[in-house]
Amino acid sequence: WHQVQFPEAAFAVHADTNKAYSVDRLRVRYSSLVTPPSVMEYCFKARTFQTLKEKEVPHYDRTQYTCMRTHAVARDGTEVPVSIVYRADLRQEAPGPAPLFLYAYGSYGMCMEPSFAANRLPLLDRGVIYAIAHIRGGGEMGR
Repeated sequence: WHQVQFPEAAFAVHADTNKAYSVDRLRVRYSSLVTPPSVMEYCFKARTFQTLKEKEVPHYDRTQYTCMRTHAVARDGTEVPVSIVYRADLRQEAPGPAPLFLYAYGSYGMCMEPSFAANRLPLLDRGVIYAIAHIRGGGEMGR
């Protein structure tokens, strides 16, 4: 076996319908903070992804945005994962502090997946950084 390398640092992925049993590919549903919902196939031999279908978002250019994954340290020393998305040109145009919209929810095992949301784009286009803190209780770090 091998570890699959996904194209972005913060993403959500789920196994999709794979009707053929003995094939060298796995179909998955993929989305990230900058990639709209997609259906992709992973080839185990070549270790590559092929995008089969992607939700169309009018006037959207993914190259204008960057996503990353980092950790914040809680008071008790626990590292809490944080997914972040912002305009790729944000740091070049305005180095220094920028407004941040921090979203966090973690309870009853409900995960906040770092997936695409078109309604987030107007914030990003105004220079706001959007972050999701995957706080304990959501199950992102295990159950």
